[in-house]
Amino acid sequence: MRGLKKFTSLLLALFIVVGNIVPAFADEIVKSNEKNVVEQSSQSDEENTIEQNSQINEENQKNDRSEIDSSNILTPPLRKTQILSDDSSKPGFNETRIVVRLTLHGLNGKNFDFEKIYPKGLKIGLEGECNKIRYKNEFGDIKEFSGTIDEIKSAVKNEKVQDIDFGIHSQLYFKDNLPNKNPDRYIEAYPEPNLYRITYSFGAFDVEWTGGYPTTVLTLDLYQSQNTELNFKTIDSEGSSVDNPNFGEFIYKIGTEDRTKNIPSNKSGGKIDPFEGLGIDGENFENFNGSKAQQVTLKNANTNGFISQEGDDFAYKILKQEQKDDDKSNPLEVTLIKKQKVIKGGERPKYIDPISGKEVDDPDYVKVEFKVNDHGSIDSGESVYWVLKDLDIKDSIKAPKVKLEYGYGLKGWKPWFKTENQRYSQDTTHVAIIDKIKYFDYLTFSGDVTTNRLTFHDASRLNLIGFVDKYGIYKEEQIKGFIDFEDTEDKVRVTLENGVIKRPGVKELKVPFQMKVDKSFGDDILNTPEKQLVRETTFFANDIYGNTSWYGIRYTIKNQNTKGTVTPKEKETLRYVALSKEEIYKAVEDGEFTYNEGVPEQNKSGSNALHRLVEGKNLLNPEKVKDFNISDEDYKNIDFSKLGYQKVPVTITYLDNSKSNVDVTIKITENVPTGLTNDKNPSKILLFVGFVGIVVSVINFKKKILKNYD
Repeated sequence: MRGLKKFTSLLLALFIVVGNIVPAFADEIVKSNEKNVVEQSSQSDEENTIEQNSQINEENQKNDRSEIDSSNILTPPLRKTQILSDDSSKPGFNETRIVVRLTLHGLNGKNFDFEKIYPKGLKIGLEGECNKIRYKNEFGDIKEFSGTIDEIKSAVKNEKVQDIDFGIHSQLYFKDNLPNKNPDRYIEAYPEPNLYRITYSFGAFDVEWTGGYPTTVLTLDLYQSQNTELNFKTIDSEGSSVDNPNFGEFIYKIGTEDRTKNIPSNKSGGKIDPFEGLGIDGENFENFNGSKAQQVTLKNANTNGFISQEGDDFAYKILKQEQKDDDKSNPLEVTLIKKQKVIKGGERPKYIDPISGKEVDDPDYVKVEFKVNDHGSIDSGESVYWVLKDLDIKDSIKAPKVKLEYGYGLKGWKPWFKTENQRYSQDTTHVAIIDKIKYFDYLTFSGDVTTNRLTFHDASRLNLIGFVDKYGIYKEEQIKGFIDFEDTEDKVRVTLENGVIKRPGVKELKVPFQMKVDKSFGDDILNTPEKQLVRETTFFANDIYGNTSWYGIRYTIKNQNTKGTVTPKEKETLRYVALSKEEIYKAVEDGEFTYNEGVPEQNKSGSNALHRLVEGKNLLNPEKVKDFNISDEDYKNIDFSKLGYQKVPVTITYLDNSKSNVDVTIKITENVPTGLTNDKNPSKILLFVGFVGIVVSVINFKKKILKNYD
């Protein structure tokens, strides 16, 4: 019975002590990189009175809550829960109720998109650990405590501020009454799931007194960051969906952050998150809290926003970029429009306006037009183009072919028309510059080779000199050193003797050029009514400033038979002594040749000459004659039995197949009277008579000498 009384007394004393001791709680939490280490503060006395605990409570209530540390973000692993007391009871000795005060922060002051971010709900986890923490129990004995907290609460609501009750746990997770040499404790709250685009921070704890017992409040703030996903799609000018371009990059900038990526293809659904994998924390959160401007641009786009690739007829630009409901929690929708670089002819192109949905004039196109005024007209080709503004369209535009009045040349276009690297920023009309051609006229003949010269009195600034087919705009590689006027090479050719001249750098410059006409061209000339042909080319010269000059080089080409006339020698024979055709031709060969007026000197000399100089006289050069001809009928008409003069026509055929007709005069004289006749060979009889006469004369002469001697 005594023992029972003693035990009863002991229980009563224990009840009194427990009822009069109030636990002391922590004042602050010291942060570390991965755990909150709680410093201990010891009491000066071994016994804690209710008055002392009340003073501690008043002091804790005066403490301000710590500021949010948005850089302290932890994603702790789940641990097995260890509950130190029943949630339904009040905190006992050395215990406290723990509450996580959750605050949800939406984008730029707006509501937190709870359902969108956490469609499957949000849970809050509480994790803590004490490792061999010393404390005094209710009897004043020094004890050691180790424990863990690992709890998850799912009763999270879509409310801006709410308290999540984690029940009663030891206060030693926060603070004890004895100093420790190596304190090892932490406690923290975290969201589950922990999304890498949701920034969270937890602050220092605070103690609130409600219902006569302490509640330790841990703050947890969740900050929503904006959606950084992009959805690309492409439409054409009619508003129909087409494939995204298979080339090109874009730049997505939010605040001071930017990323460059390839334009997503249709295979990926056009979706891409350029900032995927980027952790958002206290250092960069301001860029993604919905307060900063955002923009997508196309890399290497021209001033009008277009990108294109060489060899492709289309270009792309951003038509619009917007977020549904102007809500930055939604992906940014980027719409590209595909447009044809160059459109030939027609009226100004149209497109579907993205705002009004109506068909309107497309402001991205400018008009390029070609016009010809006096002395010409557009012969073929396009005269109107519609091109995308400020886009390099290479050599897509071709100037039309211009039909000109004779004697006029197309010098160019005003403003200057570029044949490559074409770019237009506004409507442009190219007007043809047509000038009266300055011709240099020359006369030559088929079969002749001549050389002429064009003199530049100041060639110091000239850049390029050569031949071109006609007036127009030419690239350097199109400038020629020779021009063939016929399909057959070298038949009629004009050649720069020194080739194309580049940057001569001299004052006076003489440029020789040779005209060679093959003798076979004579047939072409003979087939014309005018019996002459005109061939012309253009002498091209430009200077270092890009100024260009053209000169017409025009040749009138005639046949050899027009060079001059032949006056045959008179041919003499005796009556009844017939001349052969060859003997008559000899009279033409030995005839005097006279050049017509206007034949250039170089066409009368050297290998071009139709004459040969014999004893100071110009006789016909037989080497320039293909053949002579007397028709059989004309030859039969010669009556060698008839005394006097007769004429027989002879045809001269030159090497170019041109012909001249001349009359050879034949003089027929009487035979010498000898009584001897020989119809078959009268010339032999005459020779015999002459020989006899000579013999008689010699004999008579000898007799006379002998007589004188005597």
